[in-house]
Amino acid sequence: MFAAGDSDTDVDFLRDAKYKLVLNRNKTELMCYAYLNEQGSWRVNPMFLKPKSAFAAGYACATSACKDSAGAPVPCRDEAGNMIPDQLDTVY
Repeated sequence: MFAAGDSDTDVDFLRDAKYKLVLNRNKTELMCYAYLNEQGSWRVNPMFLKPKSAFAAGYACATSACKDSAGAPVPCRDEAGNMIPDQLDTVY
Protein backbone atom coordinates (compact mmCIF):
# COMPACT_ATOMS: atom_id res chain seq x y z
CA MET A 1 0.00 0.00 0.00
CA PHE A 2 2.65 2.58 1.09
CA ALA A 3 6.40 2.51 0.60
CA ALA A 4 9.21 4.95 1.28
CA GLY A 5 12.78 4.81 0.06
CA ASP A 6 15.97 6.73 -0.57
CA SER A 7 18.14 4.41 -2.67
CA ASP A 8 18.26 2.85 -6.15
CA THR A 9 17.76 -0.55 -4.53
CA ASP A 10 14.32 0.62 -3.34
CA VAL A 11 12.93 1.16 -6.86
CA ASP A 12 11.23 -2.23 -7.30
CA PHE A 13 9.24 -2.24 -4.08
CA LEU A 14 8.35 1.44 -4.50
CA ARG A 15 6.99 0.75 -7.99
CA ASP A 16 4.75 -1.97 -6.49
CA ALA A 17 3.23 0.35 -3.87
CA LYS A 18 0.14 2.47 -4.38
CA TYR A 19 1.59 5.48 -2.52
CA LYS A 20 5.30 6.30 -2.70
CA LEU A 21 7.57 8.65 -0.75
CA VAL A 22 11.13 9.22 -1.93
CA LEU A 23 13.80 11.07 0.05
CA ASN A 24 16.00 12.88 -2.45
CA ARG A 25 19.61 11.76 -1.97
CA ASN A 26 20.38 12.32 -5.68
CA LYS A 27 20.22 8.58 -6.44
CA THR A 28 19.91 8.62 -10.22
CA GLU A 29 17.71 5.60 -10.97
CA LEU A 30 15.36 6.27 -8.08
CA MET A 31 14.96 9.93 -8.98
CA CYS A 32 14.16 9.09 -12.62
CA TYR A 33 11.12 7.11 -11.50
CA ALA A 34 10.17 9.55 -8.75
CA TYR A 35 10.22 12.61 -11.02
CA LEU A 36 8.41 10.75 -13.81
CA ASN A 37 5.64 10.38 -11.19
CA GLU A 38 3.82 7.62 -13.01
CA GLN A 39 0.14 7.43 -12.00
CA GLY A 40 0.65 10.60 -9.88
CA SER A 41 1.53 8.52 -6.82
CA TRP A 42 5.17 9.49 -6.22
CA ARG A 43 6.08 12.18 -3.70
CA VAL A 44 9.61 13.55 -3.38
CA ASN A 45 10.93 15.14 -0.21
CA PRO A 46 14.38 16.56 0.55
CA MET A 47 16.45 14.76 3.15
CA PHE A 48 15.53 15.86 6.66
CA LEU A 49 19.13 16.31 7.87
CA LYS A 50 21.73 17.94 5.65
CA PRO A 51 19.64 17.96 2.45
CA LYS A 52 21.52 17.50 -0.80
CA SER A 53 21.92 20.41 -3.20
CA ALA A 54 20.12 20.37 -6.51
CA PHE A 55 21.65 17.97 -9.00
CA ALA A 56 22.25 20.69 -11.58
CA ALA A 57 22.98 18.36 -14.49
CA GLY A 58 19.67 16.56 -14.04
CA TYR A 59 19.22 12.82 -14.30
CA ALA A 60 20.23 10.98 -17.50
CA CYS A 61 17.17 8.71 -17.47
CA ALA A 62 17.04 8.34 -21.27
CA THR A 63 20.59 7.04 -21.58
CA SER A 64 22.35 5.58 -18.55
CA ALA A 65 20.54 6.06 -15.21
CA CYS A 66 19.35 2.46 -14.85
CA LYS A 67 21.29 -0.81 -14.86
CA ASP A 68 20.63 -4.08 -16.68
CA SER A 69 21.02 -7.49 -15.03
CA ALA A 70 24.78 -7.42 -15.70
CA GLY A 71 25.13 -3.96 -14.13
CA ALA A 72 25.66 -2.10 -17.41
CA PRO A 73 24.09 1.37 -17.74
CA VAL A 74 20.86 1.46 -19.76
CA PRO A 75 17.90 3.83 -20.22
CA CYS A 76 15.16 3.69 -17.58
CA ARG A 77 11.76 2.40 -18.73
CA ASP A 78 8.27 3.19 -17.46
CA GLU A 79 5.59 0.57 -16.76
CA ALA A 80 4.67 0.43 -20.47
CA GLY A 81 8.30 -0.06 -21.51
CA ASN A 82 8.75 3.46 -22.84
CA MET A 83 12.04 5.23 -22.25
CA ILE A 84 11.86 7.76 -19.41
CA PRO A 85 13.05 11.20 -20.56
CA ASP A 86 15.84 12.94 -18.67
CA GLN A 87 14.51 14.56 -15.49
CA LEU A 88 15.40 17.82 -13.76
CA ASP A 89 16.04 17.89 -10.01
CA THR A 90 13.26 20.08 -8.64
CA VAL A 91 12.94 18.98 -4.99
CA TYR A 92 16.08 19.39 -2.89
